[in-house]
Amino acid sequence: MRIISGKYRGKKLITPRGLETRPTLDRIRESIFNIISQRIANARVLDLFAGTGALGLEALSRNAGFATFVDNSREACTVINKNIALLQFEHCTTVIQHDLTRAGTLARIRPKKFDLVFMDPPYRKGLIDAVLENSEFIDLLADNALVVCEHGAQENPGINISKLDITDQRKYGKTQITFLTLNNAELIL
Repeated sequence: MRIISGKYRGKKLITPRGLETRPTLDRIRESIFNIISQRIANARVLDLFAGTGALGLEALSRNAGFATFVDNSREACTVINKNIALLQFEHCTTVIQHDLTRAGTLARIRPKKFDLVFMDPPYRKGLIDAVLENSEFIDLLADNALVVCEHGAQENPGINISKLDITDQRKYGKTQITFLTLNNAELIL
């Protein structure tokens, strides 16, 4: 696993041992970042179910302004912190170890408004819906925020939140990427 583009292009990232963390494939990550390239500069990024932190770190390498990483695994948070130190992003990052499905987790996340949110939870566990249905989630989004959800191509997350619209979906083999914005938000992809 490596940073694909930007200031730290080609830099290898540390990954946790075992199969518990399933990092986004480089080619999928590259496709996502090609699609959202107009939204990255100075963005406040929230990387949920962060794993290695690859999505948020890629955004920082491409000039995002700040990133908050959230994962419930202690080992994943340790790896994220090591990757942050490797890329010298300590000044513009926060790492939170917490279970996103538990009440009150989203209220703890600061800063409060994010421009870009990545969600890459374990597949087939309903975790995207659990976060999106949490009333605190919408409060984390800036007016023109983009939410990028990675899930199994066979999954069809409910994503029936009245304040969010699906603006695009892309399929990459067994993986699907769903892009969401607030209703009536200016669409910039």
